[in-house]
Amino acid sequence: MPHLHIQHFPRDLTAAETERLSSALTAAILDTFDTTHGAVSISLEPVAKPEWNDTVLPSIVARHKQQQLIKEPTYWRKG
Repeated sequence: MPHLHIQHFPRDLTAAETERLSSALTAAILDTFDTTHGAVSISLEPVAKPEWNDTVLPSIVARHKQQQLIKEPTYWRKG
């Protein structure tokens, strides 16, 4: 039962944009995992830009250390 949780800067998505995103992500999940359409869930969590480094970045770093990231951001290793 794959669940995809997306944290992002706030943005008002139209219903059509949300549907396209959901369809594309669901298709990729179905193509990769042995599951059914009804088993896939996707959530969106807007995070304000000033809160990103304190709220989201620590979980990215932790997942990197646990070798759970499949794509790393380019901004996170500054400094």
